[in-house]
Amino acid sequence: MTTRIRIDGYAELEAAVMNDPTMRAKMAHVARLVNDDPEYARHLTTKKLVAFVEEYPAYDIATSKVDGKKSLKFDSSPQHRHKIPRLLADDYLHSYLTDRSYEAGSKQDVSS
Repeated sequence: MTTRIRIDGYAELEAAVMNDPTMRAKMAHVARLVNDDPEYARHLTTKKLVAFVEEYPAYDIATSKVDGKKSLKFDSSPQHRHKIPRLLADDYLHSYLTDRSYEAGSKQDVSS
């Protein structure tokens, strides 16, 4: 799934996922989302992901350029290594009540 998205440090991300059970579980979750929901999959483009992280710098996800094109940048440090998998899983929420944004790993769709 991530092969369709430009990620500077892709090999390092792949190794981190293979060596970390939590990251492996998160990426398996993303794979299920993509396989089960084509609409969700259509939103996971490099252009859209980079635009999101540039619009919301508080989530602290780095970008860079690969072959002259913007990309996500994987940071293998312990405090940042989970950020791209969380981004791909859309682990962010916005409260209409308090107008605050949050990271959250478990969501229930209320739009239906």
